[in-house]
Amino acid sequence: MSQDHSHNDDHAPQTDVKEGPPGEYEILSRAMQEILEEKGLIKAEQIQKKMELYDEDYPNRGAQVVAKAWTDP
Repeated sequence: MSQDHSHNDDHAPQTDVKEGPPGEYEILSRAMQEILEEKGLIKAEQIQKKMELYDEDYPNRGAQVVAKAWTDP
């Protein structure tokens, strides 16, 4: 029996690129960001920096959640 399927990594991290219209939470997030920027409470650069830090720390948070699940009765 031959295996003629590709070996693409289907478990690779997802990128931010997606097709189709934005979802409800994306729309709400963008609207909140715009309001906060208009009020001068936060700058776009600050939001970008937070998003980058969040993405960098993601693997660590996942490990923390698993460890907590293992130890939490």
